[in-house]
Amino acid sequence: MFDKLCYTLYELAIKLGVSRSKLYSLVGAEDGPTIFQIGKPRMVTVESVAKWMREREQAAEPLKPVQPLLAANRRRPCH
Repeated sequence: MFDKLCYTLYELAIKLGVSRSKLYSLVGAEDGPTIFQIGKPRMVTVESVAKWMREREQAAEPLKPVQPLLAANRRRPCH
């Protein structure tokens, strides 16, 4: 998934499939990966992202299984 040692927040947002504003808000709320700056761009290491993702996974509540729809409850297409 990752092919570099560090990414800008913009590049990371693309890699993770989230919006740039969502990633910036997570970082701003200190709920995102650890960042650092080299010049102007804010950067994040791959190790920091992996650690952050593991922490979020461990803290997540298990999802409840989805109940299948019964045939009687399905809507019929209008013709």
